[in-house]
Amino acid sequence: MSHMTVVVTQLIEPRFIEKAAADLSHKVEIQARQSFSIERVAFNWNGKSYEASADSDHVKAEKVHSLARKLSQRYAYHATRETLAEKGFDLVTEETEKSGAIRLTLRRIA
Repeated sequence: MSHMTVVVTQLIEPRFIEKAAADLSHKVEIQARQSFSIERVAFNWNGKSYEASADSDHVKAEKVHSLARKLSQRYAYHATRETLAEKGFDLVTEETEKSGAIRLTLRRIA
């Protein structure tokens, strides 16, 4: 018996989703909060953010969670970089730790 795995995300802004997907070697173009899919995982707009979902007959639940996590991390990376650049911060260093965490060091000269 199949069931749907649904993961609510904080993905909102299409331009950051497109950049995050590109980082994961996927090309998506999102217009007007439309749905999109990556690796048989659908991302549907719920009125507040995108939800990742897939039928368990085709995609394992862990894959849905994993893809949503990876996309969310890259989304946060791009949103943070762009927001801080707009506020005058420059990237000094960027390190990816063994755990997968990304550490950014930024500087703003007044």
